[in-house]
Amino acid sequence: MNKRPYEWKLIGRGFAGWHAQAGKEHNNASSSGGQLEPYTYWTGEKCAGYAQEAVEGCPVYDASACEDDEAARNAFISLVVRGPLVDADLEDKGPQAYASARSLDYVPVAEIIRRVRRIKGVRIGKVVKGKVVWEPQPEQLADVFANTVQVSIF
Repeated sequence: MNKRPYEWKLIGRGFAGWHAQAGKEHNNASSSGGQLEPYTYWTGEKCAGYAQEAVEGCPVYDASACEDDEAARNAFISLVVRGPLVDADLEDKGPQAYASARSLDYVPVAEIIRRVRRIKGVRIGKVVKGKVVWEPQPEQLADVFANTVQVSIF
């Protein structure tokens, strides 16, 4: 069996397209501008897509839907700009170990997924046999009291 050119350990999409991160065995390679699924490059070259090149169980996030929600958009931008950096080979020691991690600190893939999971509208999945299996979206409950007047009875 041929070894993949990269073995992605994290795949994500923000507002500018898909990107992927590999580990030390691939010199911490990163890529952007590719696609999640197989595609044909403008030169006619066939490309596998990040999911087919990823390690089994590779976490995937898609934050593209957050762009239309101001609070979610700002939360995602803040994570990208001020948040910690990913080290795809760093062992996860649980959320408490990275609670104070900020810009220029390195955190494992699991911590980045924990952080993007808290942003409304981000889809989370994982690669299973070269395809992404998305987690079910949490049900958004309607605020049935949004347009009512609150009165105190005391």
